[in-house]
Amino acid sequence: PSTETWYRQIIDHCAKGSCWPTLMLHPGAAEHTRAHNAQLSRLLDYARERQVPVRTVEAHLAFSAPRKTGVCAADLTTGN
Repeated sequence: PSTETWYRQIIDHCAKGSCWPTLMLHPGAAEHTRAHNAQLSRLLDYARERQVPVRTVEAHLAFSAPRKTGVCAADLTTGN
């Protein structure tokens, strides 16, 4: 795994359903190179072409957070 082809297959799978691939870099690692950044850039472009949303973790958490519906958390824990 971890080849560009492998990542593209994951993106293709997610484009067919309701999953969201998470791609992460370790820029502080000694093994991290400009080639890793270039690969990530190509994968992000490919995901956009396949209509897979590209978001930062922060943006995805905000997008996925429960929306206000008039129900408060206390109601959920007390059964009211």
